[in-house]
Amino acid sequence: MAETGAIATTQPRPHRVVAKQETDAALPLIVSQREMLWTFAMVAGLSCVFAFWLSFLLQTVIGDALSRTYSALLVNHANDPHLAAIGFIWPPLPTMTQIPLVLFPGLAFYGFSGGLMCALFAGATAVVLNMILARAEIVPSLRWCVIALFF
Repeated sequence: MAETGAIATTQPRPHRVVAKQETDAALPLIVSQREMLWTFAMVAGLSCVFAFWLSFLLQTVIGDALSRTYSALLVNHANDPHLAAIGFIWPPLPTMTQIPLVLFPGLAFYGFSGGLMCALFAGATAVVLNMILARAEIVPSLRWCVIALFF
């Protein structure tokens, strides 16, 4: 075959116009609100019991949780109470969520306020995970197994 030396050029393809779909419509709930509440209550409740067991019975606390609890205590109970006592060593959101809890005496004992916040966020995470698995059309019994293994 003889080469002609011509360079093949490609023509640009015309852009396809795709009809805009309805984006304002909310996605229908696959998981009922009752199941979401049940998921939150089970995971948050078991996590609260576990946090109580660690804090008060075993009297153990993880170092970074104790640091966050101490920062939350400093916001309310320092000589000069101010939000700057949170500091920038840890992200401020976990410490800010503990500020209302350390107002009650005893919740800051062994970082129990941190365990309570972790329990509440674990429950919320379980609800979101359950909704994601429901969207993926996973059967409920397998969803609960995955949630149990996740936590």
